Amino acid sequence: MSETEKSASDLIRLRVDATGLEASVGSGLPSVLERLLPFKSKLRRSVDNELANQILSKIRTDNTLTDAELAFLDGVLSDRAQKFFRLSRIHDRATRLVRESTDEPKLLNSTTSEIEENDGPPLETQATSDDWINKFREDASLVDDELVQEIYARVLSKEFQSPGAFSLRTLGVLRYLDYEAAAAFGLLQNVVIDRTFIPNQESSKDHFLWKLGLSHSALLMLDDAGLINASSQSQLTKTDRGIVFDLSAHRKAIAFQMPSKDEFSMTIHGHLLTPAGQQLARIANCEPKPEAFDEVISWIRKSAAGADLYIADIPSIDGVTNYNKLDWQLADPANEINTQIE
Repeated sequence: MSETEKSASDLIRLRVDATGLEASVGSGLPSVLERLLPFKSKLRRSVDNELANQILSKIRTDNTLTDAELAFLDGVLSDRAQKFFRLSRIHDRATRLVRESTDEPKLLNSTTSEIEENDGPPLETQATSDDWINKFREDASLVDDELVQEIYARVLSKEFQSPGAFSLRTLGVLRYLDYEAAAAFGLLQNVVIDRTFIPNQESSKDHFLWKLGLSHSALLMLDDAGLINASSQSQLTKTDRGIVFDLSAHRKAIAFQMPSKDEFSMTIHGHLLTPAGQQLARIANCEPKPEAFDEVISWIRKSAAGADLYIADIPSIDGVTNYNKLDWQLADPANEINTQIE
């Protein structure tokens, strides 16, 4: 057969399968047509396969994917596959959190080899409602941000250990939480008092909230996210012979008592966390800042003129059932604040 008698199949060859289409050209293809099929088109399939293998290897070894790798997955995975991938990462992290705290088995059954109709592995519900599970599954499967994924994992692990710990309304707030608000809420934990209250904000940039990175706009952002009531002021009043405040983010409790041991009152002004904010504060990822602890004590102490300050360690971030059983230490009278008590 002469060159002029060669069929088109000898000049352009196509291969189609489930992974895509591969085109190659024969040496006899006229140069003008060959320029329509550049060399990079011939290599694309093999390059895609190599990238996919690298990403799969990372996923199997639980390594973090780069932004470029995530972008590549966005382009090649179906919607359902992406949802399954996101939910599986949250599930695996939640399982590790449960194992670290209770040595319990996995919370979700992730042994299925195919993506099921519900776009994710089923939850072992215990006392958690089906509505809660369905909403969690749908919302969590849409999250790409690692910090927000971590929050979802912590919510799931806590819900597994304490069914009913998070309401459907809290899941509704969490659905619209972005990285900026999540990071600000983590920082906010440094100044949360009694798990429900934060000091009032002031316009001066010399105020300690500003110095900690909690500006007026940051608090309004958290208000808009449904986590605090920054637009309205509240007050917290306590009356007793010994008045205790929980600063659980620092694993500390502080108490004020008059030298005479007489009953007295204290009132502080600030802003309340919303019910969703209070629930999410239980699992917020917070790095305690010693300077924030000092500032909060100084701020509270302004309402306790003449009272002695005591400090005690809190054994668990989950809270204290009996403050009388803590090992209270009197702070140094020569120093208004003493955070070095062992």
